[in-house]
Amino acid sequence: MHSLVARQLRKAFGRDAALSPEILAFAALISDAYVAADEDRKRLEHSLELASTELFERNRAMATILENVAQGFATVDLAGTVAPQCSPPITAWFGPIDPAVPVWRYLFGDSDLATWTELGIHSLASGDALAEVILDQLPKRVDRCGRQLRIEYRPIGSPLAALLVVVTDVTEELARADRDRLHGELLAFVERMSSDRASLLEFLAITDELIAECRKDLPLRDLHRVIHTIKGNTAVFGVTSVADACHQLETDILETGTASDAQRDVVVAAWRAFRDRAARLVENAGTDVIVIDRDEHRAAVAEIGDGPGSKWLARWGESATRPYLERFADQAHALAARLAKPALDIEIADHGVRVERARFAPLWPALVHAVRNAVAHGVEPQEQREARGKPECAHLVLRTQLDNEALVVEIEDDGPGIDWDALRAKAQQLGVREDGDALFANGVSTSSEVDDISGRGVGMGALRSVCWELGGKIEVLSTPSRGTTVRCIVPLVQIGHLRPFDANRDGA
Repeated sequence: MHSLVARQLRKAFGRDAALSPEILAFAALISDAYVAADEDRKRLEHSLELASTELFERNRAMATILENVAQGFATVDLAGTVAPQCSPPITAWFGPIDPAVPVWRYLFGDSDLATWTELGIHSLASGDALAEVILDQLPKRVDRCGRQLRIEYRPIGSPLAALLVVVTDVTEELARADRDRLHGELLAFVERMSSDRASLLEFLAITDELIAECRKDLPLRDLHRVIHTIKGNTAVFGVTSVADACHQLETDILETGTASDAQRDVVVAAWRAFRDRAARLVENAGTDVIVIDRDEHRAAVAEIGDGPGSKWLARWGESATRPYLERFADQAHALAARLAKPALDIEIADHGVRVERARFAPLWPALVHAVRNAVAHGVEPQEQREARGKPECAHLVLRTQLDNEALVVEIEDDGPGIDWDALRAKAQQLGVREDGDALFANGVSTSSEVDDISGRGVGMGALRSVCWELGGKIEVLSTPSRGTTVRCIVPLVQIGHLRPFDANRDGA
């Protein structure tokens, strides 16, 4: 009999009392229940002991893992409190955890990123929007201790109860990507050098001049155009490190209305770094080429006059326009593929035109803007082309010709034409009244999105400015649903400035 039952019987009936069979049977039942309860208790205690041991081992194993991984892990509740249990990299990068410091201040200090993160976590707690959408909008990168850190936010629980913040040091990964990109730039440069050395040397010279311009004390509008031209020019030649730096400076100009020397220095440094990498290739390439100073060439032309071979000698100082048009065609194909545009049918009509290299050198990089616009705005989506009965391939014409002692360059597309109503509306916002001026005014663009291709409203103004400085003009002809032609007319010899803008809206 269980000891507790025996003790209660002695207490109730005395030690030597004779108990009836009924009481003994009842006491035996109670005793069996006590024995069963004791056995259940012992099994439970054993199970708890095993569970505690297993949990301890698991915690120790988890702690060992967390102490030896390069990533940082921390849990955060929906009030923004960071749990004290975290992996060592978290405290190494961000300092000791203070329960009074919310996660947004712990990760980002007193910055706009902290404010944005705070708003996001409050939205998660209130359930105002889908958690996936909010988490995707939270800041994903931060600099700490000279390291580039990537931050991921993973939901815990369903419904959402907390967040797991995963921080990864991506400094080496980004550095490796930068090295790979710079290496790719150099490889592309080598390939072009083997086939089109003259164009590359011209590209280097023109960009050197533009870089020098961007260091001058220019009005912000003019600086923006110079930067936009550098971006387009370097993008054509695959120098993405400089194009990206220009794009960032453009963004800073639009957002802050200023451009400090430090911001300009980023672009200058990117160009100089590329220049240094390409210098040896430029020096060693084309060893079977005779290089003649341009002044020396001019002197030789003047010395020969109209003598034998004078025409050939004069042509040596001129540039064929076809390589420029072919380069524009390559860029147009690449942009169309990047923007998921329909395939392009590009017609090149150079008419054998050659022009004096130095005079027209500034024109070619500025024309990049018209080519990019022709692809971005002048090539409709496939379904729109089909609805308008147009061929499957968008048609683009790149043309040069001589007309009345002037070089005429045309970029023609068969797209939707210029949306003059949208252009007028955007112009009114900026205080520009005439459509003609609006087309070339800073900030006026019919693009709904701003990216590194279009939407800045700067490129056409830069092109007009170059044409004007060369004593030329620019004409724009546009017909709804049929296409747009941008025509640059530049005299072969400088004859002074023409009217800054001449627009033909016949049928527009």
